[in-house]
Amino acid sequence: MDGNRLTFIPGFIGSLKQLTYLDVSKNNIEMVEEGISACENLQDLLLSSNSLQQLPETLGSLKNVTTLKIDENQLMYLPDSIGGLISIEELDCSFNEIEALPSSIGQLTNIRTFAADHNYLQQLPPEIGNWKSITVLFLHSNKLEILPEEMGDMQKLKVINLSDNSLKYLSN
Repeated sequence: MDGNRLTFIPGFIGSLKQLTYLDVSKNNIEMVEEGISACENLQDLLLSSNSLQQLPETLGSLKNVTTLKIDENQLMYLPDSIGGLISIEELDCSFNEIEALPSSIGQLTNIRTFAADHNYLQQLPPEIGNWKSITVLFLHSNKLEILPEEMGDMQKLKVINLSDNSLKYLSN
């Protein structure tokens, strides 16, 4: 359903219990209804390039989601329930208006790729130090001034981009 003119995700989507892949990118979707949480087998949820300003709190009940792409929207924050996405391996929330990440994001212990570039982040929660499996971290083009020292626990990190921020120094 990507590349259409949808303004909402049809209600029947929630009744598709076996649905594993949903791509509604490149539409005009302004809201994701809570009913999407009924898609208990959903693994890939692609909501890129829409007009989303918020995500439902029930998003965190999607325990099988491994890929969530919410880049190129108008999100100002991620819901606290994001920490419930316990299977997530890839989260892309770049090109939004996010000013802070919830501490619950540290519960995403299976995450391997995280992109939050081109936002308004000034700091990162220390809980991201729990991301022991992270290999790719894109945080460029934000307003970061300091990094939490817990990032030193990211022993599998291979790629990090922190360019175009306001970093003054790196902690030990």
